[in-house]
Amino acid sequence: MFLRHVICVVALLCAAIAYADRPNVILIMVDDLGVEGLSCYGSLDYQTPELDRMAAEGIQFTSAYSQPLCTPTRVQLMTGKYNFRNYIDFGYLDPDEYTFGDMFHDAGYRTGIFGKWQLSGQLPGKSKNKNAKPKAEYYKELKRHTDPDDWGFDDFCLWQLNHRGGFGDKGSRYWDPLIEQNGKDLTANKNDFGPDLYTKYLLKFVEENREQPFFAYYPMALTHDPFVHTPDSSDPKVRKQAALKDMVSYVDKLVGQIADRVRELGLAEKTLILFTCDNGTHPSIHTNTKGGNVQGGKGNTTAEGMLVPLIAYWPGTISPGQVDNRLIDFTDVLPTLAAVTKTTPRSGEIIDGTAFLNANGTLPEKQRDHIYCWYRPRPVQNPNKGAIFAQDHRYKLYKGGSMFDLTKGEGANQKLNANELSPEAEKAKHKLQRVIDGYASQGGVLKK
Repeated sequence: MFLRHVICVVALLCAAIAYADRPNVILIMVDDLGVEGLSCYGSLDYQTPELDRMAAEGIQFTSAYSQPLCTPTRVQLMTGKYNFRNYIDFGYLDPDEYTFGDMFHDAGYRTGIFGKWQLSGQLPGKSKNKNAKPKAEYYKELKRHTDPDDWGFDDFCLWQLNHRGGFGDKGSRYWDPLIEQNGKDLTANKNDFGPDLYTKYLLKFVEENREQPFFAYYPMALTHDPFVHTPDSSDPKVRKQAALKDMVSYVDKLVGQIADRVRELGLAEKTLILFTCDNGTHPSIHTNTKGGNVQGGKGNTTAEGMLVPLIAYWPGTISPGQVDNRLIDFTDVLPTLAAVTKTTPRSGEIIDGTAFLNANGTLPEKQRDHIYCWYRPRPVQNPNKGAIFAQDHRYKLYKGGSMFDLTKGEGANQKLNANELSPEAEKAKHKLQRVIDGYASQGGVLKK
């Protein structure tokens, strides 16, 4: 009996030591918000005090690049691979792909995803309307309907998991939302605000798993259009840019609620919170910043479409007050999560990214000297649209030869003359061309 008691105590101590060495991770990604949407990045139109505080107490990265559009970013973020390797079409993630959900699940973490899904290929759903008529020509490229457990997620509370009424019928993500939690429809009404429900179940997940390592991924529905009022809006009829201001404030409030709850549970020093966004702001939005007026660039391969906030917050581990301008793209997220949690991706997986944070919260000495982009947003519906480029801090080179000095702009009339390049620009061109050619040899081409 005594020996059994000793064994139990030792087992508990070992579990406690293992947990102390394996931090929790909460990854939050806002929908459609460029760097100009946060006051800590210079916005004059939006106030984000909670995020500003987290940036001031952690690391604020200033050169983080997503893909220009939703699904390309999500696929790249979750798999650590450039899109030419595994991107099939908009709204779909290949069920055979290995993701950070799989990585954490295999490592013994409890895993959860909350918010926006949009990765099942706009299929009607396995158990929904049997009379829905999908568009056969669209589905020929897709393997099957997918669910979060295909990629290692134990728990979920999601909008747009299924298209209940057939092709294109997503239901509301905001008021009176259409949400599924762990295989069951949530009962919601016109007074329920979707982002409150996603956050509620994320916090429930955190509380229920506070005694073991967990990974919570929160791809927010906010701030994607339609631009609507929030529960905190003074005018329920507010729309467009005025509504977006309220939506950004609500994002900040929800992120603050998450950070506060983690702190209340005594998990702050055990939990890395990463905050970012999936692409630039909607093109209809103009934002005043300390650097001038910025038009949203969602869908474009310019900085306005791809330069996004990235904040790392981990009290007691990350030294506060850091601002870092290293180049980061979204293939870097998975290897960073692996490095921070001392978790190893599955053997044989190609991971294109490089970690931007060490397990002890310091910044790696090794930095990228470029980022790469293969972008083909809707290969099935629009196979001829796409772009390939590589860039460093100053220069951007497209596969077709167009080159820009990013300190001067990316407008059509700002292309550099190939016959009048400075020695510095010429050197950068050769470097970036080698990057493009290197990935082309691995399949990084746009097939017409």
